Amino acid sequence: MAVSGRRHADVVPWARQVMSVTLSASRYTDSMPTTRQRYLITESDRLKAALDDAARRWPEVKSRAKLLVRLAEEGHDVLLGTASQTTADRRAMIERTSGVLTGVYEPGYLEALRQEWPA
Repeated sequence: MAVSGRRHADVVPWARQVMSVTLSASRYTDSMPTTRQRYLITESDRLKAALDDAARRWPEVKSRAKLLVRLAEEGHDVLLGTASQTTADRRAMIERTSGVLTGVYEPGYLEALRQEWPA
């Protein structure tokens, strides 16, 4: 845009920087290797708490963006009932193996073990 025969970037000094950043950003997103939809999400207090809990649940996941994806996938599993089936399977396995090690440890073993621990 011309103002009195001069370009806008010459009239407003910061406009050159803005134009540079805008061009850089568009070149960056143009070269992204996906055509899939992207989402912008603002971290609310509730989302922050959910991400903090997710970070404790999955400490190997360092990126909050990846934690967000993991939370969404877990939520989807819950919607589909997969999580409840997994819980039922685990409970059934616990019931099948309950008591298998009865008699393997002598009486008082656990208490003796605990006394070895530092206070």
